[in-house]
Amino acid sequence: MYTATTGAAEFQLLAYCRFKFLSFSISWEKHEIERQEFIKRYKEKEKEKVKEIK
Repeated sequence: MYTATTGAAEFQLLAYCRFKFLSFSISWEKHEIERQEFIKRYKEKEKEKVKEIK
């Protein structure tokens, strides 16, 4: 009984997360690509801030 309840709860949580958070179901490769793009944009913004200060 406990196992069935736990399994059902896990399934509901996974289903909720998948539809509530669009990034929940992306692949690891896609996540890495997006993370690298974010880091690149962040570094570019930091360089622009340094140029503005000088």
